[in-house]
Amino acid sequence: MAKHLVFKQFRNDRVLRRIYRSQPCLEKVDGPLYGQITGEEAERISRPTSKISNDPDYYITNPDVYHHLHCLNDIRKFVAQHNSSEHQLDRLQTMHKFHCIDSIRQSLMCSADVSLVHWYWAPSPGKHFQNATTTHICRKWSKIKKWAVSHRLDEERFDRHKFVE
Repeated sequence: MAKHLVFKQFRNDRVLRRIYRSQPCLEKVDGPLYGQITGEEAERISRPTSKISNDPDYYITNPDVYHHLHCLNDIRKFVAQHNSSEHQLDRLQTMHKFHCIDSIRQSLMCSADVSLVHWYWAPSPGKHFQNATTTHICRKWSKIKKWAVSHRLDEERFDRHKFVE
């Protein structure tokens, strides 16, 4: 087995699970949004990225998984914020929403897209932005969907409340 792969059951990561299944707090959950690489490393990536303004020997980048975790954390905060007294979900609904968010978090961390995010300078408004056109290595979704459709279970054939030995 490759050294960078690990078999893991998702339920073991108690600290992150606790954070992602709870109301937003000050804990930093999404990790480093910004990373740096040398000029030599920058030459080997698929697209140019911005130099670090205060240290132009280095270039800004980061594995895209951190961007994904940041986005998921923003969704988590939005869900918690909009679970106000006006639109209060019951306890089970709230637990289910945070379970869904945590399930996505675990999947993101398990598959961890390490494609490097590229940055570019936008003269107006005069700042750097992440480039949304990062090149990724992806699974063919059409093949996954084809398998899932060909193995679809008619829900009427499965009773969740009935055990069969």
